Amino acid sequence: MKAQREAHPLDALSPVADVAQLAAGQEAVPRVFVHDALVRYVQRLVAETRRHPHAAWGASPRGALGLMRLAQSMAALRGEPFVTPDHVKRLAEPVLAHRIVVKPRSRVQGVDGGRIVAESVERVEVPIDYGPA
Repeated sequence: MKAQREAHPLDALSPVADVAQLAAGQEAVPRVFVHDALVRYVQRLVAETRRHPHAAWGASPRGALGLMRLAQSMAALRGEPFVTPDHVKRLAEPVLAHRIVVKPRSRVQGVDGGRIVAESVERVEVPIDYGPA
C-alpha cells in the first residue's frame, strides 16, 4: 500500500499493440485452418461431456464453437498455420469445465467440471490426419 500511495502501477504501462494491430490479429484468427477431422473431434469431445455419468448437463454446441475458436487463436498467436489436437486438448478444460453442471451426488463426491472434461479428453479418440492437404 505504501508503494501505491502516490502512483498506481498501471500508470507506468505502455501499449504493446495499437488498434490496427489488434484488428489485424482478430482478422487472422478465422483464417487459421481447422481440418474437418478436428471439427469432428471437438464435436465428439463435447458430446462425451454430455454422456458422462457425472454430468447433469454437458457442454453445448456453443462451447464446442468456443473451443474451436480459441484453438484457432492459440495457433495464430504461436504463428502456426493450423489447429492441432494438442491445441484442443490443452484448451478443453478452461473452455468447457465451467459449462458443465455436475450431478449433486457427484459434486458431493468431489467431482467437478474439470474432471469431467479431463475424462472426456481421455476417452475420445484423437485424429491422426489434421493438417492442410
